[in-house]
Amino acid sequence: MNLPEQLKKYIDTRDAMLVKKGHYENDLLINTFSELVVRKEINFGGRASCGGKTDLTWTAFMAWQEIVRKARKLGFEINVESIKQKNGSPTRSGGFWDENKYTLISGINA
Repeated sequence: MNLPEQLKKYIDTRDAMLVKKGHYENDLLINTFSELVVRKEINFGGRASCGGKTDLTWTAFMAWQEIVRKARKLGFEINVESIKQKNGSPTRSGGFWDENKYTLISGINA
């Protein structure tokens, strides 16, 4: 996949940050963006903590949203739709799950 170099470097820095924080493979976010380009639609989410330590899934979710904002600035058209969760109370792990559906409308190979 031929991503703009500026976007690839941006994604690489977010992937490196997740690896440094632990528990994620080296290329989670670049693979997720590649999947978006190929499949045109993906879901991505994370657990928002209710106090205490930030959940790693939330850190990844925030990094993913930064990547989507950057891609939009570089000319990609990506729609974001919130997926309603049945989060009447916090999950057993101490937070609410938040998830979005991302649809690639235009950009590389769209």
